[in-house]
Amino acid sequence: MVPIRQYRTFWEFVQLRIPEIKTVKVVSAEVQMQNFISEVQTDDVLLIAVIPSSETEASSVDDLEALSPCYIFVLKKTTRADMDEEDRFSDQEVTQAIMNSIMELMWSLAEDFDHNDQYSRLMRRLNLNKMRVDPEYDTLGCNGWSLSFTLKTKGMFNE
Repeated sequence: MVPIRQYRTFWEFVQLRIPEIKTVKVVSAEVQMQNFISEVQTDDVLLIAVIPSSETEASSVDDLEALSPCYIFVLKKTTRADMDEEDRFSDQEVTQAIMNSIMELMWSLAEDFDHNDQYSRLMRRLNLNKMRVDPEYDTLGCNGWSLSFTLKTKGMFNE
């Protein structure tokens, strides 16, 4: 399992590295996400990370791994009433560039063996084979992108 405090700290670090992200929130349920979005300003770019679950994969007890499926959203809060197709396209374009920056940072940290900080250690567990990006349209009043990925651990994540 991924320690949730370390997970939250990682996404706060991402916000520091990518200044276009206005706010970061780590949630465990859609209602938390909805409440958070209702409190932010229109046109803010948000990074929302869902606390990962965990499942095991093993051929034997000696080969036990924990897989933690993770989901993040990069969303721009909008007001549907005054948006035309070009506005929506522009929001998707802006948030796509931010999502690309996030993935590039994750990949960079995954291959960083020169440093032993908590961010590199977490991303070294990234499964590079199964990352998926999807467009998000009018998700709780926002447009943008979502990213799903998996972190692998040996049982409980220990530093």
